[in-house]
Amino acid sequence: MRFDIGGRVRLEVVDADEAVLQRIRRLMDPYAPTTARDDATAEILMEAAGDTASGDLMDIQNPAQDGIVTASDSRALFLLEGSRRCSLPAFERGGPVRISYQSERPPP
Repeated sequence: MRFDIGGRVRLEVVDADEAVLQRIRRLMDPYAPTTARDDATAEILMEAAGDTASGDLMDIQNPAQDGIVTASDSRALFLLEGSRRCSLPAFERGGPVRISYQSERPPP
């Protein structure tokens, strides 16, 4: 599923089950999934994390006590919501920003 966000950024969701796709459709409102398919690479790629989200977390942080909790597993930085985690992207040149989430539950 792909979204064109204001003609400036493309978000592509890959390998998601129907529950995740429904949640993302709601979160992306008023932007609807696009039916047009171009060859341009999406700037943001959202994908299920698979085994990458199973590592033990360390350095769990909430210093402002504002409800935003982050943690690391020594390989990636995560945003936590209860038992769910979503990776925070490492901004690198030359490719899409990758966001991974635990596939058994929709992203927050």
